[in-house]
Amino acid sequence: LFLTSDHGVADISAELLSFKVPAGRVIHGPIFKGLTELLKSYFGEKKIIENISNGQVFLNHEAFTGDLKTAGVDLLVATELITRYLESVDGIAAVYSAATLRNANYSEGGPKGHLVRGFHHKRSGDIAVVLEPQWYEGGELGTTHGSPYAYDTHVPVIFYGWGVAK
Repeated sequence: LFLTSDHGVADISAELLSFKVPAGRVIHGPIFKGLTELLKSYFGEKKIIENISNGQVFLNHEAFTGDLKTAGVDLLVATELITRYLESVDGIAAVYSAATLRNANYSEGGPKGHLVRGFHHKRSGDIAVVLEPQWYEGGELGTTHGSPYAYDTHVPVIFYGWGVAK
């Protein structure tokens, strides 16, 4: 008999806060609104962001069509604006563009290393976000999994039974 799991689990942030442990929630709505306002000041009414989910920002690549030189520069500018904005949000530890992850060392350690090894150029977002430890996406209730920290990535495995050495 063996018992294991595919991931760990994080404590509930409200409980951690009651013990004065730094924790919190990152809510997409206000972030999306702030990014939309920022990007409007540079790109007008173009829809730049397609979606924000699972710690990733997916850009609307149709907004960057036309002259390749201009479109490419606009894409780089949008990526940099979004990255800088996200870096200013409480609870966000690091922000990486897809280009950064594509060019990073596959054997890199820490949270960035988890992103590098999980990055897929066809399925991953254009910008990846790492939250601070004990910070989660979403509402006030419940917990989550999927962070790059040890409390979530290290899972026990227990073996029991005849023939299993102690």
